[in-house]
Amino acid sequence: MIQSDSKLIEFEHEQPYAIVKVLPVCRSAVTELTPFIFYKNSVGEIEYSKEVLAWASASRISYHSTTINNAVLAVARFINFYRAVWTDEILSEGEFDYLVYAYLSTRLSGTVDKDGSCPYGLYWLPVKYKVIQQEFRFLFRYFQFSSKHFGHVNISENFKSKTSDNYYKRMAKLMDEKERDFFVHLKAYREGWKKIRGEEAEVPMPPVLHVKETRSSAVRQFPSTDEIVDLIYSTKNPVHRAMLIAAGFGGLRISEILNTYSVDILPHTYRPSFFTGLSPNGHQSRDILYLRAHPELSTYCGEMGNANENRTQYLNRKYGLLPRSALHKKESAYAGWKGTMPSGNRLVHEVFWIDASAASEFNRCYLEIMDFIRLYKVHERHPYLYVNVGDKSGRYLGDFIKMSNAEKIFIDACTRIGVEAHKHGRNWHGLRHHFKWYAKEILGLDNACIQIAMGHFSIESQDQYGRSASAIHVNLAQNATSQKKVLFR
Repeated sequence: MIQSDSKLIEFEHEQPYAIVKVLPVCRSAVTELTPFIFYKNSVGEIEYSKEVLAWASASRISYHSTTINNAVLAVARFINFYRAVWTDEILSEGEFDYLVYAYLSTRLSGTVDKDGSCPYGLYWLPVKYKVIQQEFRFLFRYFQFSSKHFGHVNISENFKSKTSDNYYKRMAKLMDEKERDFFVHLKAYREGWKKIRGEEAEVPMPPVLHVKETRSSAVRQFPSTDEIVDLIYSTKNPVHRAMLIAAGFGGLRISEILNTYSVDILPHTYRPSFFTGLSPNGHQSRDILYLRAHPELSTYCGEMGNANENRTQYLNRKYGLLPRSALHKKESAYAGWKGTMPSGNRLVHEVFWIDASAASEFNRCYLEIMDFIRLYKVHERHPYLYVNVGDKSGRYLGDFIKMSNAEKIFIDACTRIGVEAHKHGRNWHGLRHHFKWYAKEILGLDNACIQIAMGHFSIESQDQYGRSASAIHVNLAQNATSQKKVLFR
């Protein structure tokens, strides 16, 4: 059990080679809790992994602190597995991914015998399939980052590898596999391990448990386009209406919606100010610009020329608040931040509207919301866009929408049009699934464009972002012209 500032992280190994400890780190006058991996070197001195610290720090841009802690724990477990099971034996380049699959298979089956003993001293209980699939992604991303920034993957003093090796290419193919295909590959690698080490290998790869067949449902697991339009038309409150449009036709998660500042909505002419790679002669969308800004680290807080403070510092200085994503999950104001990959030096990502009429309808709602915000001087209390505008008692007028409010908003909209919420994907995340389906099946966008539009893919180069964004806007414009149906008038 590791304890730091009342934050607890469990680590199952009684005498591990590597342990995880969460410590406060001060960056730019902001203290952040960051997970470290500590280990003993060959002479018994305690060191920390510089590669893991750099990876954890860089991951703050895209992942919540809980996810980062879990990712670092997975790396530490993997290191301890290598030390405990292979006793730091040097593996050949062709065996490294087999070591990863042996680790995953061991996590799946556990290490505790029926009598309660554990020959490796790890005392791992079996975990679910989804857990090891997630841990595989954590490990792969760590290998990817470490090789790119340090030139190697370091899991002990005696073993370093590079992602240019063949093992990395084999692992990359599994990143997007569905659950059943993923475990089929694990079984195949178990057979490969036998060929490398022999049937009587001293440390055999554990068997992979049987994966049950799953039947695909004939029912689409998200609302139809017509149903989403009905939900929006039935909603008169401009805030609630804008939220539904942003989710269904902008592809935003509900947490991204709740973290939106009012300054994140701008005229289309501001695109080149944030994304300098956009060609002045290329296609630029005339749809309203909606910025997904990292709620803690983005340096855009409303002033174009000021990039001296991030949103954590801005909220603290002006309002004495913490970012909603940095609050404890049990706090009512909490709104997380899951995996959106910002682009550019201001750490923002634009929303790509899949329907121009929906973008126009959103803009009408936005103007109405801003009239309310100015009238009630909401910006003197907080910077958020989605606020309570309909409280008849006046007690909560201007308060920002909370997750519990958002849930009620969606249920009420479903009730108004006579459908059952939380059935067949009728929820906030189901609207995001609709966005992906519509972009692919109706507009014909390829997978690369969809990944960027949904915020799954980070583009570090402004020039590359400009080319990719322009290509998406061109595809959206061209395909939109072939759609005769206007959703919002």
